[in-house]
Amino acid sequence: MADRNGEVRALAEERRPMGPDYVKIHLNCVLEIERIVSLHYFKYVKDFWGNSEAHDFWELVYVDAGEIEAIADDRHFILSQGEAIFHRPLEMHNVIARGTFASAFIVSFECFSSSLDRLGQRVLKLDKPQQDIIASILREGMQAYQGPFDVMGRPMLTRLKNPAYGAEQMVRTYLEQLMISLVRSCPETERPEEAERPLVRNIVPRQNRTRIIDAMLAILAENIGQELSLDTLCQQMAFSRSYLERLFYEEMNCGIKQYFMQMKVERAKELISERHYSFTEIASMLGFNSIHYFSRTFKKYTDMTPTQYQRSVLMRRLL
Repeated sequence: MADRNGEVRALAEERRPMGPDYVKIHLNCVLEIERIVSLHYFKYVKDFWGNSEAHDFWELVYVDAGEIEAIADDRHFILSQGEAIFHRPLEMHNVIARGTFASAFIVSFECFSSSLDRLGQRVLKLDKPQQDIIASILREGMQAYQGPFDVMGRPMLTRLKNPAYGAEQMVRTYLEQLMISLVRSCPETERPEEAERPLVRNIVPRQNRTRIIDAMLAILAENIGQELSLDTLCQQMAFSRSYLERLFYEEMNCGIKQYFMQMKVERAKELISERHYSFTEIASMLGFNSIHYFSRTFKKYTDMTPTQYQRSVLMRRLL
């Protein structure tokens, strides 16, 4: 037994650290992102008007193509490709398309660092390395969470059953890298003059839709593959046409037919992006009685023909 104890002591002596007494330094983190809330890549039709909202976390909006108008409380900002805006927690905000096709990357997250305050309510022009980080966040996010990523109002992200190794941590790492880079480029003492515009609309869709509106939207979604007359919709809802039209416009800021066509066009964009169906097949799947009617409608709402849109998909920078 004595011999054995001696062997253990000898082995311990051999494995003792040798050299200078190194000091382990705890890494100083200036900001941390512990939770991600949402991850989106939206393609907006030319007359898109979003729903105003305010929440208790940060939201980054980055324009990948085209031009959008971002509302932050009572201020309006015009964002073009390569520009971004941060919405502070509890800031009322919205997105409006500027009459042409646009696409945007949106991510929301929790961060309690006061240094992010200097990024709020200003248009930020991202350089190429920062744009590359945005692309990396989207790429890693798609390897961590289930799509689709163009659906609004999703209450939470769903993890993939077999995500890429470390994908979620990479999302966090890239987000923190982007935040640090942007804070460095926006010194606290600087505050550039932002171009403001007066409010362009007085009617803003209400944040909380009534149960009647929700029921109408469900019926429209169920009938997206066919024609649906307003009379048929009113019969199913058991309300008068004039009442439903007025209520829908007050809540959604557009007519029922217009909204229904927007839904069809959004679905058409998804099908075109998938490249599994011809334009004729897509027109039939969405209840258009001819390819010409489908093409005219698509161009009306996107300012592009289906062929032009298909080409734009291939030219996008992030997807």
